[in-house]
Amino acid sequence: MHPVLILVGFAIAAFLLVRQIRQAQQEADDGQWSAWHLFRALVLPFVSGLFFLVLTVRALVLGEIACSGKGGCQVDTFLRTEHPQAYWFNLGLFAFASVFLLWVALRSYQRWRASTP
Repeated sequence: MHPVLILVGFAIAAFLLVRQIRQAQQEADDGQWSAWHLFRALVLPFVSGLFFLVLTVRALVLGEIACSGKGGCQVDTFLRTEHPQAYWFNLGLFAFASVFLLWVALRSYQRWRASTP
């Protein structure tokens, strides 16, 4: 049940981020992005993606990762040697989140550059 809830959470986040970018584009029909639209559609996903990327690299270097669930964790930290399946699953979630958020930031940047003269 835990992986299904995480995937549903990522699907909702993806929907909301795409909706947010489209809303920012519609509000800026004249081709001018305001500072708030740029911050909301570009900076927030970029900073969040970098944060998850740092967490992913940290987990790879240290060989441990924090449990990403609330109630389904028997331990707070999964070690690569003691809980390999849970470690790689949570590491995959962190990597997916970082790649997805950085991709959203890249697409926002490309759309912003295309709309500015």
